Amino acid sequence: MKPIKLLASLSICFLGGCSVLCPKTPWDDSARPEVTVDRAAGTITVAPDPLVFLPEQKDVLIVWRLPKTGPYYFPKNGIVIEGSITGKIVHPPTEMQARGGMMVMGPMAMIDGGQTELVRCEVRGEDAREFSCLNRHSKPGIYKYTVRVTDGTTEIVNDPSVVNW
Repeated sequence: MKPIKLLASLSICFLGGCSVLCPKTPWDDSARPEVTVDRAAGTITVAPDPLVFLPEQKDVLIVWRLPKTGPYYFPKNGIVIEGSITGKIVHPPTEMQARGGMMVMGPMAMIDGGQTELVRCEVRGEDAREFSCLNRHSKPGIYKYTVRVTDGTTEIVNDPSVVNW
């Protein structure tokens, strides 16, 4: 599709406020991410990932939700904002594997842990199946966070991201 036609189509969707004619966008559900647990695989999935917020979406309360049934809940550190990705790339040194071979780690992005965009993170509800953080979104950036769920004996972890445009 030509850029002009794409821009015109998106403008009609945003300005017209249509919910039937316009396609669903990745940021439609960013304030209400669903967290699913695959017990057998020992994995967590957050949808959508990444959570995307447009410039006009300020002071949005993000509420992560686990299914109402099942053994998993959020511990007190269920969502931890690790920091903003700075754009700086580091190349860590090589590490020795247990078998004596060499393993070279690829480039990694630096994370600034002093972010103040995603704040007031806390468990919600008596059953701890919800966790919330306030996204101030006062400046653009990409923010890494860690999601933890537990059934009381096993903890499962994932590290998705939030994108503030």
